[in-house]
Amino acid sequence: MPSTNCSVAMTFINSPWLRFALGYTTFLPILSMISLILTSRKLRMTVHIDRPFKVYLFFCYGVLSSQNCCFIVLHTTLLLQYTFWPFCEVQLPRWFCYGIRFTGALSLSCLIYMNVAITLFRLIVFLNPGIASRRQEMLIGILGMLAISSSFAEAFYKYNAFDFSGTVTYCSANQSGIFSKLNIFAYVLFCIEISVVSGGLILRNLYQKEMKQRKSYDVNTGLSLRQIAHTFQIFLPFSITHSSFFLCWLLFSVFYRLFYGSFPDDVYYSFSLILYAPIYFSVLAPWLLFSIVKRAEMVTISKTSNLLAREADATNLYFQMNDEVWGNGKGRKMSVTSFRTKVLLKISRNHKVDGEK
Repeated sequence: MPSTNCSVAMTFINSPWLRFALGYTTFLPILSMISLILTSRKLRMTVHIDRPFKVYLFFCYGVLSSQNCCFIVLHTTLLLQYTFWPFCEVQLPRWFCYGIRFTGALSLSCLIYMNVAITLFRLIVFLNPGIASRRQEMLIGILGMLAISSSFAEAFYKYNAFDFSGTVTYCSANQSGIFSKLNIFAYVLFCIEISVVSGGLILRNLYQKEMKQRKSYDVNTGLSLRQIAHTFQIFLPFSITHSSFFLCWLLFSVFYRLFYGSFPDDVYYSFSLILYAPIYFSVLAPWLLFSIVKRAEMVTISKTSNLLAREADATNLYFQMNDEVWGNGKGRKMSVTSFRTKVLLKISRNHKVDGEK
């Protein structure tokens, strides 16, 4: 191996920043996987999410899981290589180094495209509310596959200049040659996310107006739209948080690339890992979804308790009025059956009196 490659690689071996970044970005995906596992059952079993939105969350959980697996495998391997293995003797295949890193980075664009998919789904259902539930699930599934395919097509356009054959001594995946492409797609994704957020807010208002105008006897269609509108409403904080998170990251990534060359390669690469926002989102998002569902369930329990208390009050008031009308005067001691029997006897006596007259 040429000594130049080893001399360049040694800057990464001796960098405390890089070892910290690799250890830190290995721990976060593991924490994210634990969060995904602990929250998945609650989201799958809750009745506060319509089934198409559960399919959407299934895709999102799959994207985040693939990102976490890629980062865990790659960063653990690099951490071991930089710490324990004879560095200039152990080489990594390019396809392993670059392929896994770029696949893990797909989550940024894929989640934005998934937001486009769920917004298009809600628009289609709003325009055609008679779509059956099973067809709704098929529709969101098709849109989700298109979203994932779009992210792969974007990745192919951005990274097709990389050579994936052969081996490398270190795996920094220097992307300075494609900064222009990365910046262009950052602006494109920024505009897409703004459009999705604006369209989503408009759709939410349209759904609310439709619910007020929908006839009560149109049960099947009304329940379907109401469930979608309910999910839309309670997960609005998650949508806003998701959009704000990624919009800030897209602008920051463009700004951060301006400093390429101002820092040593190991420092620049280390902070690229530490500041990679989708890793933090993958840790926070499952618990944000969990808290939204938990809060919706607590609100439902509270409303149900209030209704039961009001029903009990109404029942007590009913029997009190019954005592006053029929002159029982002993409080609520009659059962419903006794009350009906007394009413029937009263009616029969009245009929007898009228017959005698």
